[in-house]
Amino acid sequence: MQIIFKIPSFISVYSKNNFIVFNYQDLEKTYYFPFKWKKCLNGILIDVPAQKLNIFKTHLSILKKDLLSFQITFQREINLVGIGYRVFYDKEKNKLEFKLGFSHPVYVTVPSGILVRWLKPTKLILKSKNYQQLTQFLAFLRSFRKIDVYKGKGILFKNEKVSLKQGKKS
Repeated sequence: MQIIFKIPSFISVYSKNNFIVFNYQDLEKTYYFPFKWKKCLNGILIDVPAQKLNIFKTHLSILKKDLLSFQITFQREINLVGIGYRVFYDKEKNKLEFKLGFSHPVYVTVPSGILVRWLKPTKLILKSKNYQQLTQFLAFLRSFRKIDVYKGKGILFKNEKVSLKQGKKS
């Protein structure tokens, strides 16, 4: 099966070993692509064996996010919900300090490529050109304090609704 994947005209594409390389101005992204492909007029023509169609769809969705990052910046806002839950950002050290009800604060170094905007002690905005890196870092942050389904406390995304479970009946 042959599929045409459209690529915007301002992005150049070339091959390096088994990798596909996308280039735009000074940005360059290298991506492992296990399928045969060749350049065509408005994108790339990809040969996909029928038995590997599901794997191809996964690669294609990741590829679309990577190409989208040339044009936009991804952003997520997190809220700390709970009494005493606070976050502070140290710009010089590029570290976040979380106070999450433990006996000690939790310190996290922000990876390069992620920008932090500290709004207030319970609100934080994270921005990045790399969608995968941003979501992975957010999952890492949320792992410190899982959402309490009985009280609705924890590290939540903006507009995230927590359906509370009913407590013990007497």
